[in-house]
Amino acid sequence: MDKNPQWRFREMRPGEINVDPIEGEFFTTEAIGSITDALVRESIQNSLDAAQGNEPVTVRFSFFS
Repeated sequence: MDKNPQWRFREMRPGEINVDPIEGEFFTTEAIGSITDALVRESIQNSLDAAQGNEPVTVRFSFFS
């Protein structure tokens, strides 16, 4: 298992527009501690954002090696 995960995005094509260019400021390791923290935080936030009404949200993380 890679202990230093990294984000990998495809190159933008000519003519494509970066919809929210400020987002990079929120995902720097200086701002959040580590890429692992960012992945966990973003996963939980996305789950909370997609919640149905007042239903509880369950998020499970499993790690295998």
